[in-house]
Amino acid sequence: MDIIFATTNANKVSRIKNFMGSDDIEFHTLDEYGNDYTDADESQSSPILIAENKAQHYFMQIDNNLPVLAQDDTIMIYPSGEAQEILSIKQPVTDKYGEFNDDNAIKYYTELAAQNGGELKLEFHYGFALATEEGTSSEPAILSGVLASDISDTIQPGYFLTAIFKTESPSGEMKFMSEMDDAENAYADRDLKRAITKLLGLSQ
Repeated sequence: MDIIFATTNANKVSRIKNFMGSDDIEFHTLDEYGNDYTDADESQSSPILIAENKAQHYFMQIDNNLPVLAQDDTIMIYPSGEAQEILSIKQPVTDKYGEFNDDNAIKYYTELAAQNGGELKLEFHYGFALATEEGTSSEPAILSGVLASDISDTIQPGYFLTAIFKTESPSGEMKFMSEMDDAENAYADRDLKRAITKLLGLSQ
């Protein structure tokens, strides 16, 4: 099965290949299509709507009849138990420190966790959409964990959140995502796999 994954981000491609774990799916990316497309509008009000628009946009633009899978996400935190969407992960860091970088971001978000008892519930809310000749379908997914006030020894440049975000591993232990191996990451991403599997009409 050949699918266009609407991204140019190699890390996103590696992640989806890891948790899907199937040699039967060949993911193509926008990089393969050069100047055959324009960027999709991403001003819609939710990850699902943005993903639907992206999938439809690139399916029509590239026009080679391959299904197009698109993804978008937002972050929810729960200070005092009430949901609060982080509209921009960078803006509050820039507002406080004048510059966004990994060090400033880690400082800002670990302090936020410390202000909430050392751990702060955090969820990534994903929207996935698949556009085909038959139309567009979509499915939500959630990755749950906690924002920690401590910091992993493993910090991946450009991915500061993985060094301060803990989620459940197969053993039940809460681990930093930056310290997880491929199997543990696939387990953490199991709801993302469920969503994409449903969209593609595959069996679990």
